[in-house]
Amino acid sequence: MPRNRYQPPKSSNPYEESLPLDTICTILTRQSTMAQGQRNVFSAEKNPAELIELAVRWGFSPDRVQLLDWDMGKSAYNTTIEDRPALHYWLTEQLPSKKSLVVLVSQEDRLFRDRTEIQVNRFIERVAELDGWVICGQHPPYNFRLESDREQFRMACKYGRQYIEHHIKSRLHPARHRAGMQGCFTGGAIPWGYLVDYDKHQVTYKHFIPYAPHAELITNQVFRRFTLLVNPTPTQVARAWWDGGIVWPFFASDVDERRIQWAEKHYERDELQGGYVFTPTQARNILTNVVYLGWVVRSGELAGNKERGIPLLCHQPLVDEDMFWWCYDRITAERPSWAPPATIKVATLYHPHLKYSREDTTPFLVPGRVKCATHGKYLIAAVADVQRHRFRLQCSAKDKARHDTRESCPGVAPAAVEEALCQQFIGQLTLDEQSVQQLAKLAYQRQQKTDDVETFLQRQLSQHNKAFENAKRAALNAPDLAADFFEEMRQAKKAADEAQARLQELHNTTVISDRAWSKAYQAQSIAKRIKDSFLDWSRQAKSRVLCLAVQEAQLGWVTRRALGLWVRWQGGAESRQAFVSHYGRNIPWTEEEEAALRAYYSVLTWEALSKMLPCRSISGICAHAGDLEIRRPKHGTFRDEPPFIIEGPIVRNSMQEYGFPLAETASDVQVSSSRRRGVSGHVRWAS
Repeated sequence: MPRNRYQPPKSSNPYEESLPLDTICTILTRQSTMAQGQRNVFSAEKNPAELIELAVRWGFSPDRVQLLDWDMGKSAYNTTIEDRPALHYWLTEQLPSKKSLVVLVSQEDRLFRDRTEIQVNRFIERVAELDGWVICGQHPPYNFRLESDREQFRMACKYGRQYIEHHIKSRLHPARHRAGMQGCFTGGAIPWGYLVDYDKHQVTYKHFIPYAPHAELITNQVFRRFTLLVNPTPTQVARAWWDGGIVWPFFASDVDERRIQWAEKHYERDELQGGYVFTPTQARNILTNVVYLGWVVRSGELAGNKERGIPLLCHQPLVDEDMFWWCYDRITAERPSWAPPATIKVATLYHPHLKYSREDTTPFLVPGRVKCATHGKYLIAAVADVQRHRFRLQCSAKDKARHDTRESCPGVAPAAVEEALCQQFIGQLTLDEQSVQQLAKLAYQRQQKTDDVETFLQRQLSQHNKAFENAKRAALNAPDLAADFFEEMRQAKKAADEAQARLQELHNTTVISDRAWSKAYQAQSIAKRIKDSFLDWSRQAKSRVLCLAVQEAQLGWVTRRALGLWVRWQGGAESRQAFVSHYGRNIPWTEEEEAALRAYYSVLTWEALSKMLPCRSISGICAHAGDLEIRRPKHGTFRDEPPFIIEGPIVRNSMQEYGFPLAETASDVQVSSSRRRGVSGHVRWAS
């Protein structure tokens, strides 16, 4: 019989149920971006001790409270339940297994803010089905088996989303921007050397005022010291502070408590010297911050008269304009669009780098990037020869026996894989006309001061596509409600097609500025310089660049002697390369091969033995015969023809799903130093 569309409720009375205190209470913390996590240091999400105390007040013992912060940096607008690791883990593993029936968050919108409310309804249905409970701050626990609790939770999530859209984004942000354009302090970090005047009777109310103990250091020990250096860099300024024992003095007792709390949270205290430690990052930020000119910049816009191009003097400056821009030009390659034009071109710019005393301190250039295609575990550089300081890549699988790992996993010298990665990386640096056009387009978008229409359309297209996929998934999971979800799919598909058409029309009408084209050609020139000199870089420099460029990689056996390397680069580009191992894959001898070796090792010539066992080399036959204690006479008559031929065991191609073996039309590249590095033969690679 067909399943009823509306299932009867459970027999138990939900009004008589109580919070299950004998289970684990799971606390979920979330903030939309990682920047918010670093900035909002006083929020409940960054102080989970308050949430743990709340769980204890509800009756849970401290040992039955677990905290999951895996969703930090995940937005609640455009993500699904599957995109949120902590929420997905509790909903699919902890709740069904009855290990944790209660989830606790600070507010309802910490869980959901989706506009379509698809994820909210999925969550409510799943929690109600598995008898779960949801605690949101001081609100009574939600029991989703009650219709009233379900509606209250939906409305709370909806109110949280509407509050941000209508009050925060539509009213508060524009008001803060207008106040910032008048020179007022609108929140955030307060730069060193200044305080905020909170005296309503002063003309500087909510403006920056100099803080004398720090302002003097800004002028004399940062800007003036930077101008006196022979090769000025922020690191040299910081070292001068360290050598002279200079620190930021602790704030006086009459300073606003919020400023002191911010400093205590973000900066390192030095009780011995009586202040906060100065760092090169602080030096760089200070030397490039126009707040020390008395200017205010907010959202890439300078406060002042736009028509006449005159900046507004919002507070007392600490340095003169000529000194500031002299320092700025020696740290940053280009001034902002609203800054006065540079009168000179500085040839040497600040490029931070590390110096190493040894060249071989990096055993493998891309640690934690290359995986074994057989087990899916990362390849690590293990010491092969301590005296000669040699390494060998091996699989980090711990649950496999040693002989199994040795036979199925690739074992090769790191130099072979490194050479292949460097060659593929150089190939990625070739920019054609289409790539230059994309760079110019990206530069043009970043120059726009208003919200980019294309970004909005792309975001809208992504949302419609996600809504389509969610409706499709829901239709498969609930066949009895498929008709309703099919209608949602049609609407989402129609909206996505309209957004795609508007996006294509915008692409056809967009005119890229000359400045954006100049930046694109400059990037092309830099890529060419890197391509020409990358092989001569130090191992440490290569490692830093490759770790940024490589997203993931797989290494595995294609044939008995051929290895395949598949790489996915940041941005989605893929490349493949095959090379021949000098030693080949270790394949165990079969019983049939060993029986033939025992019978004919002493009667066949070496050529005949090689023909009889085509899967084995002469050196391998000789070594295995020694292991079996089989002797061969030095003199005698040997037969030239083998009695039969034994095919070796079939070697599985572990790189087949990554496009191996490569096509025969791919170019062959000879490796010059291959035999020294454990690689022989030709290298075939294709992008």
